[in-house]
Amino acid sequence: WIWKANGGTTTTNDASSTSVGSEDSTYQANTTAGFSIITYSGTGGTDTIAHGLSQQPDFVIAAPRDSSGSNRVVWHKSIASTTFLKLNTTAGVATSDQITSVSSTTIGVAGNANLSGKSQVIWCWHEVAGYSKFGSYTGNGNDDGPYIHLGFRPKLFVAKRTDSTNDWQVMDSSRNPTNVMDGLLFWNLSNSDTSDAAYNRDFLSNGVKIRGSESYVNASGGTFVYMAWAESPFKYSNAA
Repeated sequence: WIWKANGGTTTTNDASSTSVGSEDSTYQANTTAGFSIITYSGTGGTDTIAHGLSQQPDFVIAAPRDSSGSNRVVWHKSIASTTFLKLNTTAGVATSDQITSVSSTTIGVAGNANLSGKSQVIWCWHEVAGYSKFGSYTGNGNDDGPYIHLGFRPKLFVAKRTDSTNDWQVMDSSRNPTNVMDGLLFWNLSNSDTSDAAYNRDFLSNGVKIRGSESYVNASGGTFVYMAWAESPFKYSNAA
């Protein structure tokens, strides 16, 4: 899975001169596709970091680049700013100051997103109509699962249960070219492809239909966040 940033061209934000953020950062931003990569040096406190996008991010992954034992922090617009998910574990939503704020210009960082003396990285995205969408759905526990409207046929669809422990499940149309799709990978595991009818989904012209009852994808009453990117972006032919 690859996202186009800015062709290797970066911008350095001097917080003291721009008055954007409390700490310096360097970002590579593709504002058309709503994606940026930000690097900065952690201070161990609570800081704000410029992200270089034109609007507030909807999905954020933050990690120390040289601290292998630390959690990879995830924030999604469907959870509170004082809560987070861990990309490397099955844990549900946890409460702690990791991503402390998200605005049109900056991301607030603390904890594992701002370890003292560590080189830090953030990847962040915001929705672009016809290209990407970030939201949530509630499972119903049966094979006639919920339909998730995206406004496009997805190339990549990722979901994570937030009210309980479950893996980060990833489905894409390269490994699953036809419906019904049942092949999953997991962001938090080293497993190879897993195929099971209980994971079934259809990628449709305007969204995703859940057709499996497995708790990973469709637990009755379970809350899930999702991230999706388009097969053929309607709005921007060069968005991906």
